[in-house]
Formats: sequence, C-alpha cells, structure tokens
Amino acid sequence: MLSSIRKDTQFVKGDNGFTLIEVLIAMVVFAIGILGVFALQTGSIRGNTSARGVTDIALIATDRLEMLRSLPYDDPALAAGVYVLNQATDRVDNNYNGEIDEDVPADETGAITIQYTVTSDWPIERTKTVTVTVTHVGASVQKQVTMQQIIPLII
Repeated sequence: MLSSIRKDTQFVKGDNGFTLIEVLIAMVVFAIGILGVFALQTGSIRGNTSARGVTDIALIATDRLEMLRSLPYDDPALAAGVYVLNQATDRVDNNYNGEIDEDVPADETGAITIQYTVTSDWPIERTKTVTVTVTHVGASVQKQVTMQQIIPLII
C-alpha cells in the first residue's frame, strides 16, 4: 500500500511557494530592520533624558533669577559679589531623591550646584547685573545653564 501512495503523489514542477533559503533570508532582513528600529529608540530615549536634565536646570536657574528680581534693590542678597548656594538650604532637590533641603544637611549633596554673581553699576549706573549659573554634573557629562538679568534702581 505504501508503494501505491508514493506512486500517486506527484510533484508539480514550478510550484509557487517559498524555499527554506528564501524564508531564512527574509527573516535576516526583518531582524536587521528591527535592530535598526531598536537603535533609534534607545537613541531617542537617551536624547529625551538629556533634554529633561537641561530643562530641569533651566527651570532652577529661572526660579532663582525670579526670586532675586523680587528682592528690594538694596537687599543684602543683591550686594555685589559671587554667591555659591549651600545645597542644604537652596530649596532644590540636589540629589534627586524626592526631598528638598533634607533635615540632615550632609544628606543633601548631589549633582546640582547653584551660583550667582551680582555686579553693581554695570552696564550703566544704578543697575545691578545678576548672573545665575546652575550646573549639573552627571556620570559622563556636565551641563550648565547661565541666565542674566539687569535689575534697575527704580526711584
């Protein structure tokens, strides 16, 4: 009976189908495409993370500059000089742990530092130029945002 089944089976020449080699080549091409998409995705995530870090420190610089602008012209915080803010009292979560200015000052150290410079009577008399610089030192890169504002003496 087995011999009769083999005789009845006919192979048609020119069958429309895929060979094993064609399927394997298609799978390799598909895999290369997926790897390319994966590389693009990881690059995009890395870029978004970097942009978020710059946005964070830009917001901190803007906040500090606005706070200094709201002070009276003769406030001691606007005396000419260079000020490096203490991380334990700067109202910023320097170490990204969700707590701002923690109870134990030694716990509030991290990658973000704030510095501002006040220059009196520059570029013109009866003005103060305030320059705020916020720096974030990461594992492999340092990001810095500097903003400047001229505060006039309003009579």
